[in-house]
Amino acid sequence: MEKGKEKCYSYFYDTITTAAEWLIAGQSSGGDQCQRIDLQDFITENGTVTFESIKTAAIAKICDESCEDTYQDVLFGCCSASMIKDEELQTATVDVSNGINAMVTKISGTEDNYGFTTYLGYYQETMNLLKNPTCKNGVEYSVVPCGEGGDTCDELTGKRKEEVQ
Repeated sequence: MEKGKEKCYSYFYDTITTAAEWLIAGQSSGGDQCQRIDLQDFITENGTVTFESIKTAAIAKICDESCEDTYQDVLFGCCSASMIKDEELQTATVDVSNGINAMVTKISGTEDNYGFTTYLGYYQETMNLLKNPTCKNGVEYSVVPCGEGGDTCDELTGKRKEEVQ
């Protein structure tokens, strides 16, 4: 995608919203073990939360053999896979982040004072992990975009929001 070229990703919003709603429903209703997340798992031994502690806890959760089928259906379906493997979306995300960082740097006179580079690194590492989610215990997920594996995702077409006048 050309820098600055506009494209709407309604499936990105719908995929994230659906996953979040499913996880939140599991938290509030007690859900099954696949839906429940113990936030204590994100806390390190010294009482802090880091990207590494979140990543370690998330990988452990995704590698739970008893949740493999559920996660494949709910979290790694073709709509999610389309988002995960969408290089244009990822490039646009990086471009926007870099643009915001440049703007903030110009205004503040201090480079990366809000951690844009760090957070962008987290985003890129997360996307790379999601593209090929494998576990040491043999749990694997098929991350196949819609149309490549027979499944379809109605949300793959973009819908431009009307501008408010």
